[in-house]
Amino acid sequence: MRNPKGRGQSGTRKRRPVVYIICEGRETEKNYFSQFRTRHSLIEIKPLASKHTAAKMLVSGAGDLIRFDPYYPEDGDQIWCVFDRDSNSNEDLHEAEKIAAESRYMIAFSNPCFELWYLLHFTEQRAYLQDADAVIGKLEVFHVGQCRCSGNHFGI
Repeated sequence: MRNPKGRGQSGTRKRRPVVYIICEGRETEKNYFSQFRTRHSLIEIKPLASKHTAAKMLVSGAGDLIRFDPYYPEDGDQIWCVFDRDSNSNEDLHEAEKIAAESRYMIAFSNPCFELWYLLHFTEQRAYLQDADAVIGKLEVFHVGQCRCSGNHFGI
């Protein structure tokens, strides 16, 4: 366990900041973001254990997801709320943005879905894609993973 209060003690290492990623997907986002963990970057991925994927619900629940984790924004820790644009209205997105700003969280959303992030590793995609099925259809051309659209999972 990290010792956040050891900053003034001689001989102790400086605490590395943690980036908490609060997301709606249990597989896709977790698989994607786990690749960014290194010796120098601590990334904790926390999927929201709810079927409610509204942006404002995810942002509102972020604090509860890390309540037992050490979180020290003054030391550089960050909370990023990652969600799909899909069924969120502009009003929902503005409300989520307001809640995030009040809580000092960051937001990243995919339009239309998170699988687009994978697709961009393989091709330059400029045309609008209607929904997750369209994105997954393009990914299958590159033979990437097994797609299971019903649960918004993307196995790599």
